[in-house]
Amino acid sequence: MADRNVTDTQGRVWRRCAIPEGVTLANGQSKEKIEAEIRKSKDRRKEQERHAKAKARRKAQMKREQACKEWEERPQILYTPMGNKR
Repeated sequence: MADRNVTDTQGRVWRRCAIPEGVTLANGQSKEKIEAEIRKSKDRRKEQERHAKAKARRKAQMKREQACKEWEERPQILYTPMGNKR
């Protein structure tokens, strides 16, 4: 979050995460609204991480399936004690 500080009506500067009770902010925002914004950004970040993990899991699953398929489709070579007689 780029703007970590807010100013109250008396000109004091507060960090967004440490605004005490009863302080009126100059830009018209309330402490509850700022807390809601912080909570929303945390939820969004968690959602993005969850999507990234799911995408990585799907990609790894596809890679494993492709490797298994390639292994099954490889040419079969029979080795016998007398050598390969065809």
